[in-house]
Amino acid sequence: MPVNHKFLNFYFQDGFITENAILKTNYNPEVLILGTFNPVTNEDDNMADFFYGRNWFWTCMFNIFQHQNIHLITQRKFTQFPYNPTLNEITKFCEKYKLTFADLISRVLFNNNIEYELIGNSAFIGNEEYDLIKDRDLGVLNVINQVEWTTDYLIKYIAENPSIHTVYFTRQLAEPFLTQWTILTNHNFGRVVSFKKIFTPSGQGLKGRPRINHLINHWLFNNNINYDRLDNNWLLLHNIDTNIFEIQ
Repeated sequence: MPVNHKFLNFYFQDGFITENAILKTNYNPEVLILGTFNPVTNEDDNMADFFYGRNWFWTCMFNIFQHQNIHLITQRKFTQFPYNPTLNEITKFCEKYKLTFADLISRVLFNNNIEYELIGNSAFIGNEEYDLIKDRDLGVLNVINQVEWTTDYLIKYIAENPSIHTVYFTRQLAEPFLTQWTILTNHNFGRVVSFKKIFTPSGQGLKGRPRINHLINHWLFNNNINYDRLDNNWLLLHNIDTNIFEIQ
């Protein structure tokens, strides 16, 4: 049995459903947030109840757009249940700001009936351990042909939703994700679609504390050529004063 994406084909609430690990909305999405993989594992090990449900993503987004201040200060998974922000608040936020989500991987460990043992977020194949929420280990699984990509489905989805004008990939480009990103960005959609890379919402490897302040600062003011920023016109459209978040 493969390990599927947690939201491979899933119903959240209020018309929010997924197909092939891509969120299908009942409004016209404008911004697509693209990640790598979110495995079905033990609920205690992967508590995500939505895309990016466990890390800094929603902390950052609500601080920037909703609070316009550093109001939330911890990763969502460390807040008390119901998590802050709640799933209901997240779906309303998505509708207000016309967000949708997808991941590049739909399932792993699917080829040739490979035998493994799943413990926490890790799959053990013999003596080898593969952490299914670590991109590095997903890359190793890809080398042995145990990763199924959603790239073709993503191309079709973006093509069929002309309202989508920006795609944010939430990590630095490296193989095997670079190959899939290149296929995606080289496709002719018949319109301008902006493809950007932002620092991972896990915050892993980011210097500076408090982490939330520096992650938001990176998303808004980054000068590192390996990453982009949140689109300034998008922020201005929603009257976001970015100066509030700049670290001098």
